[in-house]
Amino acid sequence: MSQKLPMPDDFSFPFPPYDIQLELMKKVFTALEDQKLAILESPTGTGKSLSLICSALTWLHKYNEVQQSRLEIELRAAEAAVQQCEAVDDWFAAAGVRQAQTEAVQNIKEKLSRLNKERSRIQAINIRKMKAKKEKESEGSFSSSWKTRDEKTSNNSRENISPQKKSPVGEDFLEEELDLLLNDDVDESSELEEAADEDEEEGCIKIYYCSRTHSQLSQFIGELQKTRFGGAQTRVVALASRHNLCINPDVMRLKHPNLVNDRCLDLQRGSSGCVSLSCADGNTKGQKRSKANQACPWNRPNAVRALGDELLTNVQDLEDAVKEGKALKACPYYAARTALRDAQLVLVPYNTVLQPGTREACGVRLKNNCLIVDEAHNLLGTLASVQELTLSLAQVCRSREQVQQYLQRYESRLSARNLLHLNQLLFCLKAFSSVLQPELNAKTAKNNATEAPDMVTTCAASDVGGAEEVMGGNPFLVCVELFRRLVTSHASARVLVNVDDSSRTIKYLVLDPASHFHDIVRQCRSVILVGGTMKPFQEFREQLFYAAGAPETRVMELSCGHVVPSENVLPVALSTGPTGVTLDLTHANRNQPHVVQEVGRVLYNACCVVPAGVVVFLPSYQYSELFLSLLRKQGLLDKIETKKKVFVEPRSASAVGALLAAYATAVRRSAEAAPGQCNGAVLFCVVGGKMSEGINFSDGLGRCVVMVGLPYPNTQSVELRERMKHLDAKHFEAMRLHGKKIQENSKAEEPSRAQRSGGEAYYHNLCFRAVNQSIGRAIRHRQDYACMLLLDQRYSRQSTVSALPDWISRSLLRADKYPSAHAAVAKFFAHHKQKQQR
Repeated sequence: MSQKLPMPDDFSFPFPPYDIQLELMKKVFTALEDQKLAILESPTGTGKSLSLICSALTWLHKYNEVQQSRLEIELRAAEAAVQQCEAVDDWFAAAGVRQAQTEAVQNIKEKLSRLNKERSRIQAINIRKMKAKKEKESEGSFSSSWKTRDEKTSNNSRENISPQKKSPVGEDFLEEELDLLLNDDVDESSELEEAADEDEEEGCIKIYYCSRTHSQLSQFIGELQKTRFGGAQTRVVALASRHNLCINPDVMRLKHPNLVNDRCLDLQRGSSGCVSLSCADGNTKGQKRSKANQACPWNRPNAVRALGDELLTNVQDLEDAVKEGKALKACPYYAARTALRDAQLVLVPYNTVLQPGTREACGVRLKNNCLIVDEAHNLLGTLASVQELTLSLAQVCRSREQVQQYLQRYESRLSARNLLHLNQLLFCLKAFSSVLQPELNAKTAKNNATEAPDMVTTCAASDVGGAEEVMGGNPFLVCVELFRRLVTSHASARVLVNVDDSSRTIKYLVLDPASHFHDIVRQCRSVILVGGTMKPFQEFREQLFYAAGAPETRVMELSCGHVVPSENVLPVALSTGPTGVTLDLTHANRNQPHVVQEVGRVLYNACCVVPAGVVVFLPSYQYSELFLSLLRKQGLLDKIETKKKVFVEPRSASAVGALLAAYATAVRRSAEAAPGQCNGAVLFCVVGGKMSEGINFSDGLGRCVVMVGLPYPNTQSVELRERMKHLDAKHFEAMRLHGKKIQENSKAEEPSRAQRSGGEAYYHNLCFRAVNQSIGRAIRHRQDYACMLLLDQRYSRQSTVSALPDWISRSLLRADKYPSAHAAVAKFFAHHKQKQQR
């Protein structure tokens, strides 16, 4: 048994760490060393990224320092055990033990061999890097030396091939063969890829860090460069899509990611002749490819390897990699994949890790490696979305046209078997058209869900009407993917058919998306889920870890406090308004004029005492429009506008930037306003909208955050109902297997979190995760301060309080009467005003 790494006294944090930062770093170090599954909550603005970097890379470097000696100690112990088996008289009893010990010795020797090979590869990289530097200094440009060499090789190849040679099958065949023979880069690239496929070396131990977007990964690299780990001692590679890394102008102009992928793969095949190039408008045009564009000129193996060496020896974000790729005339996408094996820290977006096919295609190997998932509050939703597939009527019609055209053109050349398959395919496409067109199939409901296997047998053939325009990619591939999922689907798969006038789609979804995460949990040495608003933990713990077979002892949790002092935060749960009206904002009561009017009075009074910016979150866009309309009729919105300028979140994403800029300007000008004048601004947002995540309302932009009601999702959603039914069935089955009695909760009594069924827990978690995410928009750094007003009597319930982040629930003021709450808010801001004036 190898000795555990001791907890370090210093994590090389670039600044003196706060207590909560130190606590988080110790938890991360422990999780990686003890091979734990961790759920960690650290509020935004607490230096979460730096804490992750310093703790994870401190562990990684210490682990690598002792790995050689650990393996040597284990090898000596295993060899001694084998020798002891030889000395045993009972050879038959010792045979099995000896075989196991011999296998253990062999495994340890293989690990040591891999370590030596890794060191040799890194030495080779450094040597190539030094050689390249010398060539650059002596010849003026490293990239030009490769260009000259490639051109020379290409010219020699062309001189050695006689263009006069005739082919017995015609000129077209000869031209195609010559194109392939002359394309040295494609041949060499394919040879390297085949060699890589044959090489099953695992490489060094890795930490995979994944987040939702490429911009977040770039921000993480920026934080990494602030630490001592941002130098050459840590080999870091950022994986991204072709759309983000491509530097080929002919491919980049296609814009759409699917088109970029298709064109890139087409270029790697290096085939010549008539090819079908997808254009940005979705149309296809047959174009004769010339010899000059038969393969990507940026995917030259030697230059790609040189760029891979550069990525490993210098920490670079995606923009830096693209810039370096242009300088070396090398593809950053394939360079990153080439460098992956020897990388110690790999940065990847969610989709690369969560989809098994993408993991395999990118060479991401999770076995015995560590995975850190940042912004993990989105993980379950992301797991669901990556497994969903939506097929529109336009895509069905376009696919049907493609198959019909193919049949008409090649019918005489096709065998009877292929004709049968194509006609079956055409039959299925007609069936999809029938399902999506109610006028042709009167039995189809407006919105309906069915189990995936039933979908295959219930479709009926019919004629197809007109088609809408399809943008991006080949729609036929979407149909093929849907067919594949339908015939391989499992019990939790459903097909949702939507035939509303505004949208006609077939949506494939998986009701238990967490099951696809279980392989990751079983393969990884350690999995760490980190986010600013992870509570409630129950869903992650049960669906992701326990369901994968992980024992309770392997799971660890932590909810950090905030770096801000407790006196800088004032969360208030209001049960009544200024006139004593109960703030009952359930779906049945929230539209009542007297309830809206009471909420409006609370907002007006808040605008009178809160300086700078106030951000109000409403449950939905539809309710936002109704709420503001009623406030306008009652005259309360006009009163609010006398205190603060009013802004409303737009539905269009393109208008968000301009609105935020105008809101920030109004807030900044509040410092110049005279007493009695309009002071600051109020911004009405929607929970789950464009402002509730990724937008920082720090300092004056968010001195007060107001949550109006609890944003429970729409129970009339077919998808939500199906998910809740499935989770209820799993919950009751688990209780039956454990011999627990299933009790129905009384409607008059609020069930505890432990008593809720699987569907109820999922429904409540959706709501409170959205609440916590919205609340977290306000406090962004240690000197920041803000008030949170939670307007609904349900916020005072214990089950609700326990679902809030610890740094909120610890300071929560539950106010049954409005006057005491308003006085507390006024005192809070008066105190901070005096503090600033000192």
